[in-house]
Order: sequence, then C-alpha cells, then structure tokens
Amino acid sequence: MPSTSKKADISKSLPVGDLEVKSIEFKLPEDEQEKALRLHKERISFYIKDVVIWIFGVVCLVVIGGYCLWVLTSPKPSVMRGLT
Repeated sequence: MPSTSKKADISKSLPVGDLEVKSIEFKLPEDEQEKALRLHKERISFYIKDVVIWIFGVVCLVVIGGYCLWVLTSPKPSVMRGLT
C-alpha cells in the first residue's frame, strides 16, 4: 500500500505560534508479521554491514602480516627473489 502525502495548512488548527511545522507523519500500527520481517531485515543488515566487514578486514590483515613475515624470514634476500 503506497503512502501518499497530502499538504495541509495545520498552522490554523494547532497553536504553534511563530514556529514552522516541517512535517507530521501518521503511521499505522505494526502487526506481528511486519515486526518480525522488519527485525529479520535489520538483523541481516547488521551482519552484513558490521560483522562481515570486520571479519574481512581481520582476514586481510592476517594475510598481509603472514606475507610480510614470510618475506622477512625467507633464506633468500627479497631483492634476489625476482631474479631467480
């Protein structure tokens, strides 16, 4: 059900004085099925945005650190590595 917005002059019905009314929004109450779906979407979004990004970053750091450690502990100098 798409929401439609309607403009109305509410300054006459509400005693707001010199204040400017930016927006007023009415929402229908959320039923249990909609709430469960919304919470599921938020949980998946949390896993993708927060958990997976941190795991990817840590894996990248471990790989880079392992490569650096391998280069530093190899018996051949790293300058000669590309020549052989």
